Amino acid sequence: MAMEDDNKGLSRREREKLARRREILAAARKVFGAHGYEGATLDEVAREAEFAKGTLYSYFDSKAELFAELVEYEFDDVLARTKEALAEEADATATARAVIRVFLEFFESRADFYRAAMAYRETGKPEVVERLHGVVMKRLGELGDLLGAKFAVGIRDGLLKEYDARFLGFLLLGIVHYYSVYMLRYGGAERLTDGADMLCDIYLDGVRWLRPDAPEE
Repeated sequence: MAMEDDNKGLSRREREKLARRREILAAARKVFGAHGYEGATLDEVAREAEFAKGTLYSYFDSKAELFAELVEYEFDDVLARTKEALAEEADATATARAVIRVFLEFFESRADFYRAAMAYRETGKPEVVERLHGVVMKRLGELGDLLGAKFAVGIRDGLLKEYDARFLGFLLLGIVHYYSVYMLRYGGAERLTDGADMLCDIYLDGVRWLRPDAPEE
């Protein structure tokens, strides 16, 4: 994974500290997913991570700070996974399919945590919710730019209609996001990826040229 490359150039002590931080975040994801934000405690996170509670406080001042950093970490992870997928795809339609698949697999594997994150967005501390919103929009903005560059090539090659390429990137992310929110909220999240082909059809049928002389995929 691309995120593991962040270890390069770090001292042994720094690598060990980073590894502990990631262990805490992994444990926190399980605890928040199982109990929600309000029901989770740092004591339980410490037990799950097999660390003393004091160790947690050497990394995070509060449950809110831990939760906020966990959301940042998660979106950094899915962004890294998406970048890897994009690097392997040449054309615009394959790019769209790859992005949909990466996001759905990611959210499906963490369904309980993202349900907790959705609930926190509605009831959490305003300053933390605002921070999380900023994090999400920054990551999605970066990804939207990457997709826009891919889709600009698709427009140039006649695969996609002549819409604003960056908008097409954000449109794709919006479709995936709202589908995932719907499934997480109303059930079926354990089979989130079952909707991948449907989303591809909805998106590509809207933005792809279907004229007889359009290039083959």
